[in-house]
This record gives sequence, C-alpha cells and structure tokens, in this order.
Amino acid sequence: MKLNKFAPFILGMVFAAPAFSQVNPAVAAAPVNVVAAPVSAIATPLASETLVLRSQGALIQNEYLNKINELLILADAEGMQRDWFVDDQVAATLNYQAQTGNKNELRKTAYNVVYKMMIALNRGYIQPEKLGDKTLVSLDKIKGSAKGLPALIQKELFRFEKGEITGEQLFATFRPKNASYTRLLELYRRVTTAYKKGEISDADVPVNKTVIKRGSKDEISIKFARKRLALFGYKKKVQIDPASTFTAEAQEINDYNRFINDPNYTDELQIAIEELQENNLLGRDGVIGKDSYGLLTTPIEQIITRLKLNLDRSRWLPDNLTSEYVHVNLAAQRFFYYKNNQIALTFKTINGAKERPTPILTSKITTMILNPTWTVAPTPYFKDKTKMFSSWNGLNDVNEKRYTFIVENMKIIADYNARHMAMTGQEYPFMDVMRRFTNPLDNTITATQENWPAFMKLFQDEKARFELVPGQRPDKVTRALRIVQRPGGEQNALGWIKFPLNGTNSIYMHDTNQRELFANRDRLLSSGCVRMEKPWELAIMLLGATHDPLTDEYSGATIDPVTNMPYTIQSLHDRTLNRMPIADRPDPNLDLGRSVPVYFLYDTAHINDVGQLTLVKDNYGVDLDMYKLMMGIPLVSLTAGPAGE
Repeated sequence: MKLNKFAPFILGMVFAAPAFSQVNPAVAAAPVNVVAAPVSAIATPLASETLVLRSQGALIQNEYLNKINELLILADAEGMQRDWFVDDQVAATLNYQAQTGNKNELRKTAYNVVYKMMIALNRGYIQPEKLGDKTLVSLDKIKGSAKGLPALIQKELFRFEKGEITGEQLFATFRPKNASYTRLLELYRRVTTAYKKGEISDADVPVNKTVIKRGSKDEISIKFARKRLALFGYKKKVQIDPASTFTAEAQEINDYNRFINDPNYTDELQIAIEELQENNLLGRDGVIGKDSYGLLTTPIEQIITRLKLNLDRSRWLPDNLTSEYVHVNLAAQRFFYYKNNQIALTFKTINGAKERPTPILTSKITTMILNPTWTVAPTPYFKDKTKMFSSWNGLNDVNEKRYTFIVENMKIIADYNARHMAMTGQEYPFMDVMRRFTNPLDNTITATQENWPAFMKLFQDEKARFELVPGQRPDKVTRALRIVQRPGGEQNALGWIKFPLNGTNSIYMHDTNQRELFANRDRLLSSGCVRMEKPWELAIMLLGATHDPLTDEYSGATIDPVTNMPYTIQSLHDRTLNRMPIADRPDPNLDLGRSVPVYFLYDTAHINDVGQLTLVKDNYGVDLDMYKLMMGIPLVSLTAGPAGE
C-alpha cells in the first residue's frame, strides 16, 4: 500500500513522500535490524523464556528524539518492547542524524519508527501469517483490512506534532478496544507496576511449601497463596457500602489488605482456590498442592512475558465484536458462547492433539446437521485408516463403525491398475470391486468378506504412496477413496450433531461418542476438530432459547416447522439419539437464518468476565514461536496443520 499521496507530519517536521512510501501495514511491524538474542532456540513449549531487550537503543537528548522516547515509554506500558522499534542500529542512525543536523533524513527515520509503533499497537507486532500452519487465517480475515489506517496515522501524528493531542491520546486512538485486550492490559499494568515497586516478588515464595487445605496452620504459605490469588483476580469483589464514610477506593483497599493478610483457611479462600483450579485445568479440590503451587509460583517475569504474548494476539481481534459470537480458547480447552455481549454458555472442549493441533481460525456458524455422517479427513485417513484397513481387522472396524467408501480420485486407482498390470499381467483387484459392489444411487462401495482383500491391497498402496515423501502434509495428498461413516452416535466420531464451519480445512465443531473424555484434565485428543461437552445446549440457544440458571431450563426457542412447537433439547434428542431405527443419512440442514461469528483463539493467558486469570500450558508451541519471532530467533520448522476430525 503506497502512502505517497499523503503529506505526513511528525515531531514538527514535514516529511517528503519517499520517507514513508515503502511502509506497508503487512510488514511494518518487523524490526528494522534484528540483533541476535542471547537466548537459545528450543523446541519445547515456552517454559522459562522471558522477553528481554535485545538492545537498549538509547537516544540522545534532542527535541525530536525526546518525543520518540515519550512514545516508547507508552509502548512499554502496552506490553511492547522498545527495541522492536528502536534497536541499537536505529538508535545510532537517529542520534547521528540529530547530531549532524540532517533534519530531512531524521524526519524519514522518525516517521518510520512511530508508524511501525502504531501499526504494532493496533494490529500486533507478530501477525498470524508468521505462525505458518498454526493458523488458518490472515490478519485481514480476523481483524479486517488496514485500508485507511495509514491516513489516520498520518493525521493523528500531525495532531500530536502540533500539540493538539498528547502521546496517551495518540495511543488511545490506535489501542485495541476489544474486551480481551483491555482486560489483559489492566492486569499487565497491575502486575508490572507492583513488580517494579517491589510489592510482589519471586522472593515471596515460601521456602518450605506445605500443602494448603482446610485446617492448615502454615500462615506464611496461606498469606502467599492469598496474595497471588488476589493478584490473579480470585479475590471476591468487595460490596461497596454507599453509606460508609470511606470512599469506594478506600473500601476496596481495606478489603484487599484484609484478604491477603488473613492467616486462616476460610470459606472465601477455598472458593478462590477452587475457581483458580477450575479455570486453569487443575483438579478442583480446594487444596493447594504441587500443581496449584506450580501455577501460583510462576516467576513474575514469566507471567509478564505470557501477558505480552497474549496481548499481541489480542491485537488481532476486531474492536467491535458482534453481540453474538463463539470464542473457543484452544489453549484452555474451553468454549464460550456470547449473547448480548455476555457469556451465555461455557463448557469444556476436546481439541486437536499436540501432533495434530487445532489451528487458530475464524469462521461462522450458519447451520447445524443432525445425525451427521463423518467423512474421514486426510490426517486420520493417511495416518490411521490406511494402517487399520491394510489388515483383516479393518473389516471388523468397517462393520462396527458403519463405514462406506466412495471413489475420490479415479486417476490414482487407474495408476495402481496400470502398475499392477505391468507387474502381474492382471487387472488391479479393486477395479472388479468397483464394478460389482458400487451402489448406483449414491456411488457408495460396500465392503464384504469377499472383497476385503482388494480393499487391503488398495490401502497398502495408499499408505506406501503417502510415506514415499517423508514429512509431507496429509491435506496436500489426494486420496483414492473417501471414507464415510454413516450416522450413529454410539460409534460415529461426530456424535449426533455437527456445526459446520466454512473455509477451515475440514475443521468444525461437533458432539462426540466419547463423552467420558471430558473428565480428563488435559483433553488434547482429536485430529483437529473441536468436540463439545454441551452441544445440545448450544444448539437450542442458537435456535433462540434463553437459559434460566436457577432452574437450568431452556425456553423460548424458535418454532420447529415440523411440529409447529418451539424447539427443545428433548425434541432434538427425539430426532437423533432417541430415534429408532438410527438414521442412515443426515437430516436436512437446520439453518439458523443468520451467521454467528466463530473465533478459535489461543489464549494461554486469558482474563474472564469477572477478572480472573487463566494461565495454561503452551501445548501447541504458539507462545514459543511468537517468543522466538519477538526475540529475532528464526523458526526452524512449523507444525504441519491438521485436517479435521
């Protein structure tokens, strides 16, 4: 995007067009000159790395450079590193230009610095495209186009230069407005301020950490736990007494001090511990043992680093999210359905395994499918089914799980036939299977005891063809057959209901036939899709129902044209899991009549509606990749993307 049609001003200087004509929002956030970081690149998830300045980038006293320093201080308060914009080389250039009085060149360099700062603030320093297959979307797809942003930056910098707005007002213009960012920013500032003042410290951690539970008398450990729980937002909000002679602020301070200094294990403390455990994938028992201590004793600089990484991802989000949307936190394995800008429903999810991670993406729900079929996606096809179906055991799996087959690519089978003919002088066995066992109504091919040897041969060839190129991605390889599992929740991998998503590489949300897995603490078990703990509750709410938390009842859904009665969870059950005999084909799509935005995000640090921090493991290595990019460490390799359930 060329900017030479604008006349930018900054720091009291009018810039010539060449000063900024090469600046593009897509690349402006990249450092001018990356200084090698004194940190080793490791392949394990982020565990001990801390974002540190690669260079100080000190600027001399100068009326122009002082303005840049003012903005760099504000950038630090937003969780951005000053050396992203002014490293040693850029500082040397600015200082030289200031000392030699080369105002024109100084103007060009200064504008580029501040422009990059505003782009990074508004749209993120690391953009999703840099994460390779760990995302399926571009920044423009998530946040929207940057069209018009360069002109707005130019305009606001001119106002800043003229003294019409302050640096904070400049930042306020480009600071993200979404709730995820504002909540993280509030905690980031609270933690960093307390850390700099010495109000919190890693030295607070008790030397001898005892188990904290009801009846505990270890005052040091209890007070430490209370202080960290309060820091993480797990102290109950004080009820402000309007009749009190104290101000609301004073009442909050007094209540905070009361909470952190109470040496006893109380009901209030137990609730705080249990909520911390629930939000952070720990066993909810109100006992601070090894795992809970591990979370509470996370080094402060590590917490700050996690907040910086998640702040940067939150900059990808649009400022004005619609009042109704779905947010799946892949890192915390949690689903949130927002209605009227409030959490209307939340529950556990099962996401992609570490070797088959669910990618960051955005899409929309427009429809639901009852009694869905499951088309085996490329990853399980090549990595699981080709092995299973290469033996006689595969036929039992086919019969038990109600699989049928459809020719996906006839050319591949023709190639197998030509090779087989050249080697044996006989026709490839599967050619006869297609002639004799294909249903002309739907082109499905039935597997039997008689023809299974031909299937075995085909899948042996499919497995060998895939493994011929080491490391290749399954979704980049064409399959000879499409494997389709007919409806049936007890065996069907999708359960009884599916929520399709568009443009997501066979990733979608669905019920599951393995509900017992929701009892697991870590639920990274799928091949990429998101399995839902409460799909029926989501379905009925998408159909217009409201939930009464006191009675746990759902009412007010739209009218079902089949029954002329409002949809209910029971009526949906009657069409699916209670239906006999089991449907052989999916029901017609149940259209919503609207599009509900869906965001699959990766929040290893997340603040919920009541201000509580979730701080979970970086199982997919997204934090680690972003950390490396922020530190100037090249990514050696990127995880191959999933290809659905």
